[in-house]
Amino acid sequence: MGRLVKGKGYEVLLKGIAELAPPDQPNLLLAGDGGECQKLEDLAAGLGITQQAKFLAFQSDVRPILWAADIFVHVPTTFPEGTPNAVLEAMAAGLPVIATPVGGIGEIVRHGETGWLVPPNDASALAEALRHLRADSSLRRRLGETAQAFVREHHSVGALAERILQVYATLLGKQLWTTLR
Repeated sequence: MGRLVKGKGYEVLLKGIAELAPPDQPNLLLAGDGGECQKLEDLAAGLGITQQAKFLAFQSDVRPILWAADIFVHVPTTFPEGTPNAVLEAMAAGLPVIATPVGGIGEIVRHGETGWLVPPNDASALAEALRHLRADSSLRRRLGETAQAFVREHHSVGALAERILQVYATLLGKQLWTTLR
């Protein structure tokens, strides 16, 4: 899910899927649009994975896509990432996430705990991660459950409100202290 632009790693994802033997190649749902869409479709055709790669265009509601998925992959290469909403949404849906530790991703996707990390630009490592997670349903379930609990605890509306209140309390406490001195 996301903008189909350079640096987001979609080409690495396509190449990773192509590295798997045909019976091991998962179906890929790509939801989004952008300047790289045609290039990615051409790459999928060149790699011989047009049957596996479904380009769904922009989707205003991604929940049905998340509900249909077994694994969520987010592998930006050099694109500056903070904390991607797409990854948080996938984690909130209870999906195990395979990601690259670019920007703030490594703070939410913790290898072997809330997801699986692979090096940027490494289609072979991504293929191996896909093979590994697809073969181990209990690992997928554990990663998804832990990811969901992590989002609930650290990124829910209630957690966000609590953090904002803590910032205000800290600022007001400092301001009050400065006034009293």
